[in-house]
Amino acid sequence: MLIILMSSYFYGDAQDSTKLGSITGQVEDTSYHVSMSGAKITLTKYNDSLPFQTTYLKTDGTFSFEKLPLDSFWVRVTFPGYSGMKQKATLSSDMPNYPLSTFYMAMTTNSLEDVVVVSTPPISFKGDTTDLRADAFHTKPNATAEDLLKKMPGFEIDASGNIQAQGESVTRVLVNGKRFFDGDPKMATQNLPKDIIEKIQVYDAQSDQSAFSGFDDGNRTKTINIVIKKDKNVGYFGKQTAGVGRGNQNFYNVGGNINRFNNDQKISVLGQINNVNSQMFTMQDLGGGNGRNAGGGRGAGSSGTFGGSSAGITKTIAGGLRYADKWGNTDVDGSYFYTNSRTNNDGHSERQNLYSDTANNTNQYDTTATLSTNINHRVQFNIDSKLDSNNSLLIRPNMSFITSDNKNGQITDIFKNNSDGSRNYLTKSNINSYSHNTGFNGTGSALYMHRFHKAGRTISFEADWTGSQNNGYSYNTNIIDYLSTNITDSINRYYKTISNSNTLGGTVTYTEPIAKNQQLSLTYNHSYSKSVADQTVYNYNNATSAYTELDSSLTNSFNNNYNSDRVELGYHYNNKVINFSAGNGVQFGNFNSINSSKGYEIHRNYTNLYPTASFRWNIAQAQRLNFDYNGRTAQPSATQLQPVLDNSNELAQTIGNPDLKQSFTHTFRLRYFFFDRKNNKHLFTMLNYSLTNNYIANVTTQLSSGGQRTSYQNMNGYYSINGNFDYGFPILKPQSNLSLRTAISASSTPSLIIDSSSSVANIATNSTKNYTFGERIGWTTNLASTFDVNISTEPSYTIAKYSVNKSSNNNYYSQQNIVEATWYTESGWQVNTTFNYTFYTGLYNTSVPLLNAYVSKSLFKNKAGEIRFSVYDLLNQNKAVTNTRTGNYAQTSTNTVLKRYAMISFVYNLKNFGKNGNKGQRRGFRDRGDMPDGPPPGGGMGGGFGGPPPGGGMGGPSAAM
Repeated sequence: MLIILMSSYFYGDAQDSTKLGSITGQVEDTSYHVSMSGAKITLTKYNDSLPFQTTYLKTDGTFSFEKLPLDSFWVRVTFPGYSGMKQKATLSSDMPNYPLSTFYMAMTTNSLEDVVVVSTPPISFKGDTTDLRADAFHTKPNATAEDLLKKMPGFEIDASGNIQAQGESVTRVLVNGKRFFDGDPKMATQNLPKDIIEKIQVYDAQSDQSAFSGFDDGNRTKTINIVIKKDKNVGYFGKQTAGVGRGNQNFYNVGGNINRFNNDQKISVLGQINNVNSQMFTMQDLGGGNGRNAGGGRGAGSSGTFGGSSAGITKTIAGGLRYADKWGNTDVDGSYFYTNSRTNNDGHSERQNLYSDTANNTNQYDTTATLSTNINHRVQFNIDSKLDSNNSLLIRPNMSFITSDNKNGQITDIFKNNSDGSRNYLTKSNINSYSHNTGFNGTGSALYMHRFHKAGRTISFEADWTGSQNNGYSYNTNIIDYLSTNITDSINRYYKTISNSNTLGGTVTYTEPIAKNQQLSLTYNHSYSKSVADQTVYNYNNATSAYTELDSSLTNSFNNNYNSDRVELGYHYNNKVINFSAGNGVQFGNFNSINSSKGYEIHRNYTNLYPTASFRWNIAQAQRLNFDYNGRTAQPSATQLQPVLDNSNELAQTIGNPDLKQSFTHTFRLRYFFFDRKNNKHLFTMLNYSLTNNYIANVTTQLSSGGQRTSYQNMNGYYSINGNFDYGFPILKPQSNLSLRTAISASSTPSLIIDSSSSVANIATNSTKNYTFGERIGWTTNLASTFDVNISTEPSYTIAKYSVNKSSNNNYYSQQNIVEATWYTESGWQVNTTFNYTFYTGLYNTSVPLLNAYVSKSLFKNKAGEIRFSVYDLLNQNKAVTNTRTGNYAQTSTNTVLKRYAMISFVYNLKNFGKNGNKGQRRGFRDRGDMPDGPPPGGGMGGGFGGPPPGGGMGGPSAAM
């Protein structure tokens, strides 16, 4: 109902007949950066030579004409010593308020005629694609694509750089329609400079097979495509930085990137060395490293993290090389990454274990110290060959080779609280371990697609492989004091592990048109997977001073095999207004697990259903409604099935359940999108619901030591529902945008809790319910000069309820407030401050005021250099606190984070485009709004090194002669 009411309001508002309109614009000089205040702006009707209105440029570089009739006009700008420029503006009932492209004025000694500027609206639509023109949104100097996205309606960027567009998470970012460093979103958004971007495109991308065949299977990925300006396709681009600092230790940050691109050919080299938790690559490259160090994040529901987003202090050495080109009809893209990260982290956690009888609740305090080293080599290729107009071949192999070393120490205290406030200690444990592992992870796929002469008839063949291997060993010592019985147990073990897994699959898909706008799809898939795991454990022999005693209880060797065959039939209808697809499939699977060390075998036959449905209604060009459904089965893992006790950690034991059944999950999603182009308002809503039958739930048994044993059991009662309502609109004075988002969620998770501390075990069925209500208010300026501000506040309230142990029910409130402000001058000075204040009340109370600031000055005539003085955590208050609530425990954890340090850095920006690059920056062209065919100019921009060269022009669809 809320969607219908809001739709009626917006749609009705958009159809009002408007009798008067306005034209707004701005003028900039990009050659000498002198003030253009006082430039004469003349308005004439399209077929008239007499002035209709005249005004003069304001001191802030803007002008406007108000209360204009709906007609076509010429807007002419003149200024002594500069070429005159003019643009055409047509006011209509659909677009009465017309924003012109920026006039970029160039000095000349012979100004004989005006230069015509071909303009496009700031936001346009083509099918499901939304185009947002970059030069219509103003940012601070040296801005990146991420800074640009923050200014655009419908986008949210959190403190960790994660992107939401139109209410949904973005998992893929392309550049000129091509993968950019394997599609890593942050590599593109945090490093591409704003001044080389022509526009941002947002759409729901189909799979390769769906896009080729025209059969929409409903599987979509929210995707951003960054379109680069045409005049930036030839030249060099790069940024190098070197910084040293001091806090509680010496800090350093050295890195850079150089990119050469010549239309289709792109070569990028990048690298970095630092100890400030700054990494240019994704988590998979680091084998478990940390994210960027830009501040904190906020969690909701049953878990929340507050303060610094990185746990530990990481030293990173990293480098990468990327090559992309077009060889005939084949696009090739390959990259190599090397990372070496070393992380120190000390942690402390306080945990309350919950049972049906509150008198049996225990408290567990853990103090940990970890030193981890991860070395990773990753190679990726993407080969896309258009063999001819009807045949295509796509090959994507990826391999990662990983070496890791980890040292861990953990001291654990388990106790109960007495009625007088004292503690009754049950167990104390002191664990020390070291592990070394080497291995690889890999994926590979080959997709051949053929299009027949009959439109809509296609066939595709796909082969895919996923594999991994790990070889390792570890040493583990554990001294456990069972205080209630005055028994001390000492454990000293050596583990040797070998594991590998491989999955091979083949898929054939055939599509056939059956009537106008209608298709059928038939798919067959065969998959075979095999995994082998071998763990041999030896206890330390004091007599021989060596690990020679085989521990048969922990030695475990098993072999798993899974074969499946799946057939799917689908129907698709698409008349451009209604896009509907539905289908179902059945999969027959056979699972076999043989445990040679325990003499145990498991054999299972599965029958799985794959129902799907998708409905898309394009109500208008900028208004649509989507509904999606799918049903999927999930098989229990081999570990969950094997009835083998793993007590390698005496206080956290696990054992499988051979009677587990597969679970089945229904997932529903409803989305509504509307954009009012007349008033630049937007409305996005989304509702997700999932229900799982035979959910594989945890069964937690209390041990006499105060520890726990975890097993598994099928249970019903799991569901999850979440929705959001996103509304945004512009503000004229000051020129800015305001966005409002309301989010709600609810979930229920079943589990079993067994209290065996007494002579008779008490088995209780627990249901953990979480309800969360959140709001986000964001305000961002869109000013042409001097000041740039982004402000957001995000409060959230959570209600947590347990059906067992209701005394542990708790409500808690959290709020994150972020203010990012930048003041800058034409002479190259820039002052920035980012304040992230997060606080939490409820289960515990904490707050983190994180303040970062810097002052910088551009250097050299072309402002290619920059000297910057920055302070991280100016108030020295940073901390990393994580709150977790599950069905049987509540826990608070803290970890080591970066504290206050100051750093002085020098940055040099390399930018050398083609000989016509500077002129091309102001050359007019008409925006077709379609997806460009060419690959992205340039490669990766490195990580954490800022944006474009200081003083670089913002570009745009204007021209000067």
